Amino acid sequence: MTKLKPQTPSSLTIRLLRNPWTIFCSAALAIYIGVSQPEFAKSLAPFGNIYLSLLKMCVLPILISAITMSIGKLMVSNDAIRYIKRVISVFPIGMLMVSLVGLVTALFFGPGRSLSSATLQKLGVLINKEGVDLVLSLSGPVSPPKEPPGLLSFIISRIPSNIFGSLSEGETLKVVFFSIVFGATLGIVNRNVSNPYQIFDTFEAIYKSFNKMIGWLTLLLPFGLF
Repeated sequence: MTKLKPQTPSSLTIRLLRNPWTIFCSAALAIYIGVSQPEFAKSLAPFGNIYLSLLKMCVLPILISAITMSIGKLMVSNDAIRYIKRVISVFPIGMLMVSLVGLVTALFFGPGRSLSSATLQKLGVLINKEGVDLVLSLSGPVSPPKEPPGLLSFIISRIPSNIFGSLSEGETLKVVFFSIVFGATLGIVNRNVSNPYQIFDTFEAIYKSFNKMIGWLTLLLPFGLF
């Protein structure tokens, strides 16, 4: 029989902080404090912002390192073409299935179809309050209507002209596009090297480091959530 290791106070504290009931109680207590003592709740806002900033700090490094490492290792492997064909075939099919499910659900349940005229009128008033007023100029040249953006313009808008600017502004889609292209290029360049996976050890170390940081931050989740 294997003897169970005695739990230290630190391990008990970690288990307590990661317990779902602790997070639930923290959220419930936060709601009570926010309703009963709003001024005290407002004074805690900077600490919540600090916690959110620490979490967001880890997102882009994990995103870049994980995507670059995964795509690069995929291009290095001998089965790269087979995997790419699978992705190209499965992704559109998945998108089509999701779209069909949404369309059938909308046609079958008809969300908003049973709303009364009074409810629709109230919704119209709320939308008018939140929306931007339409301003028409009665003098001067009339500007031509803008054409709706197409697929090509959408793809062009996702290509970063300055990756450092995209990183500083938190443009996630542009960073993802750069990481995919960069990882594929690294994989192709290092395919014929004696140890093609060596270059990706750096990205793996970055990924594990920020993953570890996220693990430490999750211990403070009850406090950050509160």
